[in-house]
Amino acid sequence: HIVYSPRFKKLIKILKTEGLGSSATAKKWINIYFYTDIKLCYNKLREKGFTILTTKINAESKSIYDIDFNKKIALVFGNERNGLSDEAYN
Repeated sequence: HIVYSPRFKKLIKILKTEGLGSSATAKKWINIYFYTDIKLCYNKLREKGFTILTTKINAESKSIYDIDFNKKIALVFGNERNGLSDEAYN
């Protein structure tokens, strides 16, 4: 699941038609869903039984070693420049 800003319509069009770089051949084994709304994406993931974990370093952060990877988990990463938005984190 990929959430993107509508400002990047041209980039998303390229990703959908030409692939995702060197891992483009993996497209035949995975489904990629695009969203412009983080809440909609999170709701879809929760409907499928996923626990959503966001990546942000702060006082509430937990060690990666404390995560139970035996259940369905969606890891949420921000971009390098801005990290996660407040909406994506909350």
